[in-house]
Amino acid sequence: MNKVRSVPHNPSTPNFHNLILSGLDDHDSNLVRPHLKLVTLTFRQRLETPNKPIETAYFIETGLVSVVASCRPGTRQAEVGLIGFEGMTGLAVVTGATQSPNEAVMQSDGTAYSIQAVSLRSLIGRSSTLAQRFALYGFVFHLQTSNTVLVNAEGTIEHRLSRWLLMAQDRLKTDDLKLTHDTLSTMLGVRRPGVTIALRRLERLGLIATRRGNILILRRDGLVDYAEGFYGVPESEYHRLFTAR
Repeated sequence: MNKVRSVPHNPSTPNFHNLILSGLDDHDSNLVRPHLKLVTLTFRQRLETPNKPIETAYFIETGLVSVVASCRPGTRQAEVGLIGFEGMTGLAVVTGATQSPNEAVMQSDGTAYSIQAVSLRSLIGRSSTLAQRFALYGFVFHLQTSNTVLVNAEGTIEHRLSRWLLMAQDRLKTDDLKLTHDTLSTMLGVRRPGVTIALRRLERLGLIATRRGNILILRRDGLVDYAEGFYGVPESEYHRLFTAR
């Protein structure tokens, strides 16, 4: 696993951007805080290696994480989930497992609060409310992966692309996304020419603008409409469980 670099901060008074951490009550926040370390993460950094013990979980502050599935190492891959400041890696640890066949890799530079897996397990055992909050996030992440299956089975490439761009924008909080066609090909599980055609179609509709290595979202509302219901269900459930309380 790639080495992460610590960022100087005052651990007694962190200003959490991560929504899981920022929503903790005082008791759980005081339990978790001593175990956290603010670290910087780099593009393409691997946070979880398939079928290897997970030693560290990350509460993402900034940046974008892809959870990628593959049949076996070196074979075709496809993204099954995205994680940003709303979530965390290490859900296998939360459920009591020690590893996952999936890979978690950074799709941008970013920052996160890291926690050792052994500490995470201990905290879950000490606080039922903390365990419940992590489990709720696991539920919403499961909904996200379920909707990925749905759009891959029933949607067009344009549906998949619109949904992915909206999800990335949600987590990166920017209209200007640094993405290559090759990256999108892997993330969407389609061939590169199909990605190129889909991007051109969305661009002709005035929803996005493309230039080498970048995609600029021009009309978010238009992308939502174009996604035709494939975007929004997990997002609404997350809002209900985490931000509307």
